[in-house]
Amino acid sequence: MRARAGDRPLAEPGQPLRARRGRPDPQLGAEIIIQPTLTTTRDREMELVCARANAWTNQVYVVNVNASYPAGVGASAIVDPEGIVRQQAGTGEEILVDVLDLDTVTRVREQGLAGLNRPWTQLARYGERIHLPVYGGTFRTPEWSQNQLPGQAASFGSPR
Repeated sequence: MRARAGDRPLAEPGQPLRARRGRPDPQLGAEIIIQPTLTTTRDREMELVCARANAWTNQVYVVNVNASYPAGVGASAIVDPEGIVRQQAGTGEEILVDVLDLDTVTRVREQGLAGLNRPWTQLARYGERIHLPVYGGTFRTPEWSQNQLPGQAASFGSPR
């Protein structure tokens, strides 16, 4: 089995602009984002909300790893492409075990989140007309999406 993974070495996963500078890993075909953190404060719950939102928005698994007590507050989590927390650790040292079904990523990208929403297809509909100055350019349709989203290739802008 082959998977594409990206990492997000951020101290603050709740900062989406820092997480998305340059070409985001899902745009390159990533199916899993590994997001290491070292949170020592009480706002860990909000970081988990951001991990769920990142998984949902980018249609990827997010493995958000945080240090356990006493270095951090724990609560590492594995989130699926629809933003559902599959596993979550407590505050102490713990090993999370899960099977990440990459076909779920493909299904969500093809059929939509909860069968309703396909953000990559919606973005691709407008392609290069979507200006993203903070990232230094325009939206580029991921190469993988042209193969994975049947019936949509004709509406995609050409990737650069």
